[in-house]
Amino acid sequence: MILLLDVDGVLQFGRPDFEDHIRSLGWQGSYVDFQRALFRDDEYSQTLTGEADIRLVLKRMLDLFGQTIDVEALMHQWTGANLTFNEELLAMLPGLNVTSIHLATNQDPVRGSSIRNFYQGKAGIGDIYLSCEIGHRKPHAEYFHHILGDLGCDSGDVVFIDDSLQNVESARALGIHTVLYENNSQLLAWLDDLL
Repeated sequence: MILLLDVDGVLQFGRPDFEDHIRSLGWQGSYVDFQRALFRDDEYSQTLTGEADIRLVLKRMLDLFGQTIDVEALMHQWTGANLTFNEELLAMLPGLNVTSIHLATNQDPVRGSSIRNFYQGKAGIGDIYLSCEIGHRKPHAEYFHHILGDLGCDSGDVVFIDDSLQNVESARALGIHTVLYENNSQLLAWLDDLL
């Protein structure tokens, strides 16, 4: 069995105190409101498939929200200080009784590069599938078809773990085994039953 893991919400999480942290850098108003607006922005969605430049999108959104923080400074915070890692799960991965483990994540090229740099070479982790390199993003079927083709396997040979119900349902519709991630204990119990 091949394990396919999401990154954000499974292997790494946003810091709960990030809004306080970024205020210390001069952020005004609600960072959460900014982030919600950014994630709903059509052009931001295009950064996840490599069709738009994340720096230009962020600059436009920062201007819209009246922020003076520099785009590069925000990207640095977004790809570093904002993250906490699921060290427990990362430590467990090499011991899982699976054929291979790969990462599948929706990312713009800048954040994708940061993710690749951090996870590549970690024990137990094989290929890293970034939406910005594939040209499709979850939950679109083309994203999963690309990965299945690259791995050279049938959908029934894969277990996909993600914290998004929409992504899990899309993968399940293709015949991929799925787990809607809630926590490490729930994931390991499910894998014990399956494997």
